[in-house]
Amino acid sequence: MNRHFRDARYHARRTAEELADGIEMEFEPVRERVEARIDEYRGVEEPEPEPSRAERVRRVGSNARDRLGGMPISR
Repeated sequence: MNRHFRDARYHARRTAEELADGIEMEFEPVRERVEARIDEYRGVEEPEPEPSRAERVRRVGSNARDRLGGMPISR
């Protein structure tokens, strides 16, 4: 009889854990939106993402063009 109660307790605990994980997963988008609104309200800005390699090359090219006095750079 004790074994049955131990098994029932185990399954009840696993069910509760799975339920908590499922609820957390379902409410993740809501939590992210709320956090974004809170940050927006507080005036916290998200950091700008790192520029891609192509963007860095374009920036270097435009800086070089500016230093050359606006002359077009041949390809």
